[in-house]
Amino acid sequence: MSAQSDGFCSQRFVIVTATALAFMVRLAWLHWAPEPEADSVEYLSLARNLLATGMFSADGVVPSTYRPPLYPALLALVHSVGAPMIAGTLVLQCVLGAATLPFVHDLVRPFAGRRGAAFTIFALAMAPMTMRYASLVLTETLFVLLIVVGSWAWSRSHSVMAGTAFGLATLTRALFWPFMIVLALYGLATRRGSLIRMAGIALVVVSPWLMRNAMVTKRLTIADAGWGGNLLFGTVVLTGRSNPWTKLIEVNTAAGSIDPYEAERSARAEALRRIASAPLVWVIARASQYPWLFLDNGVYLPLRANAFTFRDAIRSGEWATIVVKAGFVLGNLAVLVAALYGLWQCRLQLAAAAPIWSLPLYLALSQLPMYVEPRYGLPLEPYLLMLAAIGLAKPVLP
Repeated sequence: MSAQSDGFCSQRFVIVTATALAFMVRLAWLHWAPEPEADSVEYLSLARNLLATGMFSADGVVPSTYRPPLYPALLALVHSVGAPMIAGTLVLQCVLGAATLPFVHDLVRPFAGRRGAAFTIFALAMAPMTMRYASLVLTETLFVLLIVVGSWAWSRSHSVMAGTAFGLATLTRALFWPFMIVLALYGLATRRGSLIRMAGIALVVVSPWLMRNAMVTKRLTIADAGWGGNLLFGTVVLTGRSNPWTKLIEVNTAAGSIDPYEAERSARAEALRRIASAPLVWVIARASQYPWLFLDNGVYLPLRANAFTFRDAIRSGEWATIVVKAGFVLGNLAVLVAALYGLWQCRLQLAAAAPIWSLPLYLALSQLPMYVEPRYGLPLEPYLLMLAAIGLAKPVLP
């Protein structure tokens, strides 16, 4: 057997092993899956009403444009094939989370080599937050798979596949649509037909939903959620036990409306008023929140150590809590530093590495004015690990 064949078999073994490991640890995490709440309840209501009435509606009466449609449709599909909606979706998410790894491996290998690619997928397989959110009825696992598949297809000039994946990602998280506009404008400015095709295919995928919403609301929107409330929460200077979510309730009450679009519009107006009247407070709020896009203190781990806050742990000498939380934060910082160095290394091959560095850069910039909590950084994880692998390895020119 040739050395090339040996290398191929070795890579395939690494991919299969890491993928199987990722699936098993995510499946094991389902033991600690909590009861659905907050956003999860909304997605489940949309799915159940879709099954019962054929209408995308939160209450089964009024058509909704508050959430994008793909994730509720996935929940409904799982139930329609005979599986329990929640349990079936969570098992499927374990599959989807594991399925992300082969694409990540192939995406980063030309830049970080075989060892760097192996490091990336084993680190991603065991990344605690990716395991945690596979056990929750939330969009994160599906969204991460779609953007990674889109990046992989982009790196191989499969414009139709990339555009389809990015379009579906936009129908999962509306935050993604400005990225497609940027790609289209850049493609037009540089006369890169592949980027224009990619953005065009994404628009084709999204357009039926846009037209439906335009007929329902007379507005071209993918989803109303997030553009007001998260901007308002981003003006709040957080303290150890502050709860910015109460701010939106106050704004809703003041507006005298329970219509989600009106609530978001009122929240956005209030956010802009606060920013204009106290810009320094807003800067302080952003400085206090933004680092948590990249940091994770492991608060979701099912450990006794998480019965205490970090501040209380220092006061009472709970060293297990201190070690767990500080270890998570320091580990995140190490990955971030390596990723920043990897981003610097990518300057040598900006165009070829664009599918790796452009998405995390966009996702990080898009959260600058918005409320941040660690789970919002979950889509960054595969990209930060890929960039870290590039930073730790001698870059391999494609």
